[in-house]
Order: sequence, then C-alpha cells, then structure tokens
Amino acid sequence: MRKSDIFHRITLALTAVMYAVSLVWFLASYKGLDDEIGIHFDPHGFDVFASKKFGFYPFAAGGILTFLFQLFRWLSAKLKRSPKITEEGNEKYRALIRVFADGFTLLVAVFFFSWNASVITQDSYIHCKYIYNGLVTFAPLMAVSLFVFDVVYRKKYKNKERKK
Repeated sequence: MRKSDIFHRITLALTAVMYAVSLVWFLASYKGLDDEIGIHFDPHGFDVFASKKFGFYPFAAGGILTFLFQLFRWLSAKLKRSPKITEEGNEKYRALIRVFADGFTLLVAVFFFSWNASVITQDSYIHCKYIYNGLVTFAPLMAVSLFVFDVVYRKKYKNKERKK
C-alpha cells in the first residue's frame, strides 16, 4: 500500500471520528442548550444568535466541504496527462494533489470540530484564538505551495521528447 493511501485512510478515519464525536456531543447537550444559542462568532464573542436547531449548520458545512475535497481528490486521477511532463512527473503531480486534498480535508475537520465545540459550550475563545487564526495563516501557504510544486515538477520532469 502506498503512503498516500495510508495517509488518505488515516485522514478519513480522523475526519469521521471528529464529526461523530462532535455530533454525539451536540446531541447529548441539545436539551441543555438555550432555545437561542450563539452559532457564529469572532474573537470578541458571538455575533449571530439563532435557534439551537442551527447548531447543526457546522456539521452540514463541514460535510459539504469534506465531500468537495474528496471529490477533487478522486477527480485528480481523471486529469488529462500533460505532454510537457514525463509520465513519472504526471503521476507525482496527481499524488501531490491527492495529498493536498487529504490535508485540506483534515484541516476542515479540525476547523469544524472546533466550531462545533464552541457552539456546544457557547465559548468562542479556543476556536478563535488557536484554530481559526492557525488555519487562516497556514491554509493560504498550503495553496500557494501547490503552485510552487507545479513549477518544480515541470522543470524536474520536463518531457524532452515532446515536439514543439
């Protein structure tokens, strides 16, 4: 089994555990929550209050994003092969896309687990101070590095037999 497949399985398992734990926690806490709870917040506290039924929103949003990243991962195998890159370079590029899709899936799961915990406990401090600021800082760096890897792979695995 390839390392990327192991990483993929670990990512999906951790993601499922985080969503399951937070869902069970939310359902167990549901009766104890006020009818109107804070569901959205910034570093200064909650800024949107709504019915506690809207506490399910982070689960839906996280599930949709997880699905989209995994769809992106699956579609990476369907990418058209670039004639500018050797076959090995094409495969390495696809592997890189799969790893990034799994990495973002894990980041999204951590983000929404933290958001769910903040909604359940009605305390936005941990999410805003540690998780949100960290993801805002590192997610763009990961996205930019994908393009850096693209340039590196095109140069390192350049197809010299390609006709111009």
